[in-house]
Amino acid sequence: MALQTQLITNFTSGELSPRLEGRVDLARYYNGCRELKNFIVHPHGGASRRGGFRLAAEAGNPAKPSLLLAFEFNAEQAYVLEFFEDAAGNGKMRVFKDSGLVLDGGGAVYALGSPYAQADFARLRHVQSNDTLFLVHPDHPPRTLTRTDHAAWAFAEIAFTGTPEAWGPGNQPTAVCFFEQRLVLAATPGEPNTLWFSRAGDFFDLRTATREVPLDGWRDVEIADNGQNATDGRAGNRFTLYAGDASFQGGSALKGRDPSGADIRYYRY
Repeated sequence: MALQTQLITNFTSGELSPRLEGRVDLARYYNGCRELKNFIVHPHGGASRRGGFRLAAEAGNPAKPSLLLAFEFNAEQAYVLEFFEDAAGNGKMRVFKDSGLVLDGGGAVYALGSPYAQADFARLRHVQSNDTLFLVHPDHPPRTLTRTDHAAWAFAEIAFTGTPEAWGPGNQPTAVCFFEQRLVLAATPGEPNTLWFSRAGDFFDLRTATREVPLDGWRDVEIADNGQNATDGRAGNRFTLYAGDASFQGGSALKGRDPSGADIRYYRY
């Protein structure tokens, strides 16, 4: 009996698992391949060879691996950041934009010194907010990488208010994200199951509780159940109230009115 070659024109099943070999009872068996390499499958069934790559630049140090991170501020301002270690063992960073390297004002390739060497790349984690990248690593204090122009970037160690006492050399957060306008850091080597949340709207304040009064003229007032002290607020709780200064308003201030008719505000954490 002559061997018959079956014509296949539909590849929408992609690559099939070896466990499906011989499963001629499945319709998808006839729409898949054992291996489909360097091809793009089209929704209507066909497949075409993928496009080639264009060399944008040699690696910062071809002798050692680099780390590439995406940085996208908007559709017009998107970058690829290359972290690498130079021949002297120093951390460096270069910036790619529009399929090429960003140059400085003198026409040379822009390069920035980086606190992260090749040994740090595997455990470096990041999250982005607008023009700022937040970076964490177990052996480095949390840092920001801020962009002010195509060739103007800066690393800075974050000066938190209320830095946890548990943090220290070799025991820094290893994960970072945002949640409900808070910066969340987590999983130091010494406390792998602990999360630290910043205050809402302030990524750099990690205090868990405070009654600090930063302005003159503040006073503590008990908000009574009968509302004699204020018509807005939770009964029985103590808040810091401030009379006057109409400029103090915002998401952290709740406005009320006392029996005398004067506006009062308390700062709520």
